[in-house]
Amino acid sequence: VLRDGLTRLDLTRDDGPATAWLAALPAAAFSAIEPRAADWLAPVELAYLCRLDVPRRRQSYLLGRVAAKRAVLRYLGIADPRAVTVDRGVFQQPVVRAAAFDVPGVSVSHTDGWAVAVAHPAGHPLAVDVEAVTPERAATVRAHLTPDEAAMLGRTGVSPTVLWAMKEGLGKVLRCGLTVPLEVLAVSELTTDIDGRAAGTFRHFLQYRAVG
Repeated sequence: VLRDGLTRLDLTRDDGPATAWLAALPAAAFSAIEPRAADWLAPVELAYLCRLDVPRRRQSYLLGRVAAKRAVLRYLGIADPRAVTVDRGVFQQPVVRAAAFDVPGVSVSHTDGWAVAVAHPAGHPLAVDVEAVTPERAATVRAHLTPDEAAMLGRTGVSPTVLWAMKEGLGKVLRCGLTVPLEVLAVSELTTDIDGRAAGTFRHFLQYRAVG
């Protein structure tokens, strides 16, 4: 289980190519990972895990941290998970601490079924969001869309949950999450390619692009 689920992301930049790494872990991996938590977590991470007594929260934290470690380790080219700490910043965002010249940024997301993380160059902001696609979730999302966003979904056939994940990702990059009026995170253009993959741009943040 732990050898799978790593994807290299090649980034195009004006100053030359760069690389990010995406890691994904299914919830089913938890039973194999939990007995080895001390092999994966740095002391501060392990101490935090031990304070979590709600099983669902314990699972999401451990799987999220292991996914983040796997992405960061591949980015840095090192093998020891305990040489890296994925700490928490002032806004509870994940922050990588490691004795390395090029310490990456990292973004983490999880649902009941999956944990995903992306390690990226600190100077090239990225974020990842994973959502469970269900009719109930889609109905909740539709209630919070702008009229323009609802119209775009009708034209493109993109799932409301995919559009919502784009907004969540922007909130992570901006370090505000969903604490701002949702119109601030509004998607202004939504397209799909021949494979049905969606891409979006944002009304107020033209420098960012989302792919779902």
